[in-house]
Amino acid sequence: MMAGSWINGQANAPAFRLTLAGADVTQKIEQRLISLTLTDNRGFEADQLDIELDDADGQLMMPRRGVELSLALGWKGEAFFPKGTYTVDEIEHSGTAARRTG
Repeated sequence: MMAGSWINGQANAPAFRLTLAGADVTQKIEQRLISLTLTDNRGFEADQLDIELDDADGQLMMPRRGVELSLALGWKGEAFFPKGTYTVDEIEHSGTAARRTG
């Protein structure tokens, strides 16, 4: 991002890239994304990636436990920065099948 772009009101929007077992799934889930939270823990405690998706239509395919998700963060139109690879170990459903968290 160019220096001063925030001052000039030309800030880019945040963006992410998510791969599931090596396949880019960003476009498949970005319209369903409710929240994406990366917790970078100190020391030897494992970092955590929480993704909350809208499944109001019941069409969302959930990954199986043990599969790896890789996350990269950045700004639209710019390079992404790898933030790690995470193993799916928990999948939750809440509401009337409208939200799924993994």
